[in-house]
Amino acid sequence: MKRKLLFVSVILIVCVLAAACNGAAPIGEKIGRSDGGGYYINEVADDVTATEEKSENQIKDIKTRKLIKDSELEIETKEFDKFISNLEKEINRLGGYIQKSDVSGSTDYGANRYALIVARIPADKLDDFTNQVSTLAAVKSKKESVRDVTMDYVDIESRIRALKAEEESLLALLKKAERLDDILSIQKALTDVRYQLESYESKIRTYDDLIEYSTVTMEIQEVERETPTKNIGLWQEIGGNLSENIQAIGKAARSFFIWFVSSLPYFVIIAAIAVIILLIICLSIRRRKKRRIAVIKTETDTPAQTDNGGPKNNQ
Repeated sequence: MKRKLLFVSVILIVCVLAAACNGAAPIGEKIGRSDGGGYYINEVADDVTATEEKSENQIKDIKTRKLIKDSELEIETKEFDKFISNLEKEINRLGGYIQKSDVSGSTDYGANRYALIVARIPADKLDDFTNQVSTLAAVKSKKESVRDVTMDYVDIESRIRALKAEEESLLALLKKAERLDDILSIQKALTDVRYQLESYESKIRTYDDLIEYSTVTMEIQEVERETPTKNIGLWQEIGGNLSENIQAIGKAARSFFIWFVSSLPYFVIIAAIAVIILLIICLSIRRRKKRRIAVIKTETDTPAQTDNGGPKNNQ
């Protein structure tokens, strides 16, 4: 009987010691190393898996799609300054802003101006904006694109949730850690997790901005006559072409007149130089004529004197 009690006591002691050893395992053993060199928490692995499965179900059940809408417009206007002013007012009215503005060209010598404007417009007011632009000027072409980023967006959100859960678990382990190597390992894992969190949160902010505000790129050309945006009849087309040709002739005449008047100082200088050259040539010709006349006169006088002197010698 005593032997049986002793045997049972030994077994109980061994079990208690084994349980104590398992309970006293260092915190560092609860942190494993991932393939990428980072760390993961064995205790929250099941929670992370559950979070990912939940995100997959959210993708299937999602109701609001994450759409990025962009638009490109080619615009012609006869009243360049007025259109630009009205366009800026319309952008401000809808709660948008101008991201980029580049104006080139000038009104000198009848030249036409060109502008490239990139505006950010609230996505829910994009159609209202493009329709309003069509009333302000002639829209030659209009392109729209829609990009669905729902899958990427939901995937990034699930990764953020998983990383935040991992961060909380690491912070809890850090409070319990006593050994220096455990503390260093946990801090290194925290740094990696927080770096990934910042990267994913930055992507989410970028997506939110692109989804909330549509990007509208507008190429604006100043013209003498706007291109019709609707189909027109034969006689209207002939009349339009005739009007364009008349305007082109008038524009060419205007440009020539401006060039001629602005070049008058050069013409005056050239004319003065030409007059001086002509005077020099005329004077030179006169001198040559005088010399020739003098030579001819001398030649005619010499034979006469010879004839008169001959008879005197004979007498």
